[in-house]
Amino acid sequence: MTLFARCMIVLAAFVCLTGCDRRNEWDDVKVTAEHVERFARELRLDPAQKGAALDLLAAYQMQHAQALEKMTAYREAYDNAAKPGETPEQRTHFLDTTARFERHCRGLRDGLIADMRALLTMEQGARWPRFERWYRRGDLLPKGTLHGENVDIERLVEALSPGAPIEEAVAAVIDEYSIEIDAAIVARQALLDRPRPKADGRLSPAEMAAEIERAIDGEHQSRLRVRRVNFVFGERVLGALPEKAREKFDRSFDAACYPEVFNCEAADQGFEEVLKLADLTAEQRGVIETIRAEYGAALPEANRRWAEGIRRAEDGLTARAMLAKAGEGGDSAGDDRTARQNLDERTRKRVAAALTPAQRQRLSWLSSTAALPRVEF
Repeated sequence: MTLFARCMIVLAAFVCLTGCDRRNEWDDVKVTAEHVERFARELRLDPAQKGAALDLLAAYQMQHAQALEKMTAYREAYDNAAKPGETPEQRTHFLDTTARFERHCRGLRDGLIADMRALLTMEQGARWPRFERWYRRGDLLPKGTLHGENVDIERLVEALSPGAPIEEAVAAVIDEYSIEIDAAIVARQALLDRPRPKADGRLSPAEMAAEIERAIDGEHQSRLRVRRVNFVFGERVLGALPEKAREKFDRSFDAACYPEVFNCEAADQGFEEVLKLADLTAEQRGVIETIRAEYGAALPEANRRWAEGIRRAEDGLTARAMLAKAGEGGDSAGDDRTARQNLDERTRKRVAAALTPAQRQRLSWLSSTAALPRVEF
């Protein structure tokens, strides 16, 4: 396989791995009632201003729905017309129509934002940049694909005490965070919005390979920067929080960054399911509770190693590393993930061994790997 062909494979794999991050109004964040409520609260609107903002929102939503209806009908017509085989003219027409739709939707949204800002007094206008960063974060941050890249620390802090004001020491850190994360996601989006390298004959295979490598590495470094801001400020917020809130924030931050690692609800629910068995003997209960305690003691270290393995793997995700592994498969965090899966499996087997066959049959936690039934046709 040539270097150019391998690079094209890597580019395709990278797009699949990191997601298609091109700005697209089909799934873009729209302005919603939540945004207007935040706008009214952050900028301290009076009732008349809030009413005017809601009227603007209603008009925007109606115009956007009309545009989306037209685009949906066009897409259906395009799919029907292209069924025999898409022609270059049809493809060009589709891309042009999609681009015009996206520009129209962005224009509607930008116009709404400008009209909302025009409602403000000079004093309220001084608080606008913070709201604007919050809105942009809700729009751009979810486009992250690395673990920890799409976490919004301010939302995690607000979730600790919904509706209550954030304590002054924490609020100061959050203000810094909003500025740092905004700069990082804007820089990342600028790279993601750039056209990807195309094999159009203007570059030699070697030049094309170099362009692909630079594009992949540039995008990945921008993602690492966003993630780094989140990890740094996660630690700073943790240190600024009152003692009673730290454990809850730490758990929610870990679960947001590594959901597949720190979401252990299945095991917790499994143990609860076992302990609720009506025919569980006192001896069995004692054994199950011991297994649960031992699992809980081993889990933090297994989770830490798995999370660190994921982070190491993502840190080393470069174009050259992907080229070296093209066609090989493999997973740099695989051993750490397997260790945690083995812990889970050993625990289930120990629980199963403490139960009778009749008890095991009644537990979904222990029958999740049961053979599928044969279907006769």
